[in-house]
Amino acid sequence: MDNPLSPPKTRLVEDSVRSQSMPKLSASGGILFIPTDARSQPPEEPYLSLFTQIAALQANEDYYGIIQAAECADLVAASDDRPTQLLVTMSLVLSYLIVDDLSSAKFALMRLPNSVASLPLSQATLNLFASVWERRYEHVYSRGETLLNLAQQADFLCADVPRVIASLVTAFIESFRKRTLALMSKGYTTIPLNLAQGYLGLSGDDLLSIASAQAWRFDASTHILAPASVSRETWASQSARFSPTLRSIVDGRF
Repeated sequence: MDNPLSPPKTRLVEDSVRSQSMPKLSASGGILFIPTDARSQPPEEPYLSLFTQIAALQANEDYYGIIQAAECADLVAASDDRPTQLLVTMSLVLSYLIVDDLSSAKFALMRLPNSVASLPLSQATLNLFASVWERRYEHVYSRGETLLNLAQQADFLCADVPRVIASLVTAFIESFRKRTLALMSKGYTTIPLNLAQGYLGLSGDDLLSIASAQAWRFDASTHILAPASVSRETWASQSARFSPTLRSIVDGRF
């Protein structure tokens, strides 16, 4: 049976689609450039007005509400290339990731005009999405942190932006961990501690605390975890199979 947590076999096909369909992103440009004169006399900014609504929806953890509001705006402004469009698209993509709708998140990113897609915040959002799409678990958490940090540094006209983006990133990471933990419970009878750490992006102590709350068992002599549904007989036999040599091979994976 295939490991449900391993990268999909269609990786090469997906890489091809991503390279051909996704906007080409460069490392140049500001995080989100807002002209100085725009700060002194702000023009009509429909995306900023919508973001106020998104902020209220996020406060209520209404991610489907964010999706509905952002998708409507995206349809109306399909040819718009204002940098502030990214605020809505980021909220949309993160909300799709929270509810585990990867295909819709991908299409939202593909709709970004090149002038907006070249911004570092766009790149960070795309990189996070790509890690999830390609099941690169070890990259999801670090790229989520990168996106969060960029959002804190960006120069926005709306003061709520850093808080809202940070909350959406945090909510996504939490939901991603929960789904990954559920997959681990179904896909493994036993799993080395360090491999589980890579899947969940947690320290050993934090992971053991969560595992204990989930009634998982841990063999301290072999550093092997077992989901609660595994019988004690299976736990004992599987744990004994992981020799120090095999564990060292697994350790090199992350």
